[in-house]
Amino acid sequence: MMLAWLIYRSGYIPKWLGIVLAIDGASWSIMESGPYLLPGIDLSFLFVATFGELILLVWLIGWSTRLREPIMNQAAS
Repeated sequence: MMLAWLIYRSGYIPKWLGIVLAIDGASWSIMESGPYLLPGIDLSFLFVATFGELILLVWLIGWSTRLREPIMNQAAS
């Protein structure tokens, strides 16, 4: 969830990737804590939401190499 927040706020990486990772992190947390907090509910359908990690992997391999270095503003002295 922290990585999703950092990606969303960065402005250097697309915001949609941060949203996908936030959904992935929330579903992973619910899936892992579900047997303890909600023992009578089947949460196996949340497995689909964990494909956010795969989307991050594909983005890092395919599109992250196309990013340009950020231009820093230099103060006039």
